[in-house]
Amino acid sequence: MSIVNDEIDFYCLNYTATPEEKNERRIEMEKKFNHFNIPIHFYSGVSLNDKRISFVENEGVKRVWSICYGHLDMINHFVNNSDKEYAIFCEDDIIIHKEFIEKLLNILNILKSCDNVTNIKKYKFDLLLLGYLCSNPVDTYSNFPEIITEFSSNTFKLLEYDANTWGTQMYMITKTQAKILILKYYSDYASRTLSDTLLTPFSADWLITKDGKRAIIYPLMAIENGDSIYTDEGQMKSRINCFNFSYKPNTFI
Repeated sequence: MSIVNDEIDFYCLNYTATPEEKNERRIEMEKKFNHFNIPIHFYSGVSLNDKRISFVENEGVKRVWSICYGHLDMINHFVNNSDKEYAIFCEDDIIIHKEFIEKLLNILNILKSCDNVTNIKKYKFDLLLLGYLCSNPVDTYSNFPEIITEFSSNTFKLLEYDANTWGTQMYMITKTQAKILILKYYSDYASRTLSDTLLTPFSADWLITKDGKRAIIYPLMAIENGDSIYTDEGQMKSRINCFNFSYKPNTFI
């Protein structure tokens, strides 16, 4: 347990009016991470009145920007306040696999493993998706090729993924990648997308999870809890399908 805490910082995006407020979602997330004896930094999110987004006229775009800046604010905190090499970021409406710690130890061993001849790291990933939208057995798809490691099994696989993989429910990044993301997207990138339509939209799904050398952990280590409400019917359906596909009784908390 201490190895995980010594090497990884944990963050959760939990929108509240004040940093001190504890809403129901935060209380539930605290219970989950307390179960694993993991300390977590909660971030109260970005208000729609924040000067970085208040001038945006489209309310839908404004909400997407709020979420993206929320993730980037957490990443920026990691860059400037942590001496650890890795951080895990998550949203506050998830359930977590009961073997979370065991899977994290596998991940750390993979990321730190070196070639016996050159002593160079074999797996140089910038980002690993641990929770994302998934309603099909992607390990059977050709566009999700498996990366074989010593821990590969039916319950733990490392797969490449394409640009049609969505979701920032939970992901892990390196300190180096965190610095790259802040340099590229944290200052004026969002405002530039309003005048330059060739730029990738300022959205966590489009930027954070698509940048750098990446892979997913499959099956998922975290999924949305199944009771979140979305006004968009397509968004709602995709979440329900993901939950129904990934959830197994007595395997998540």
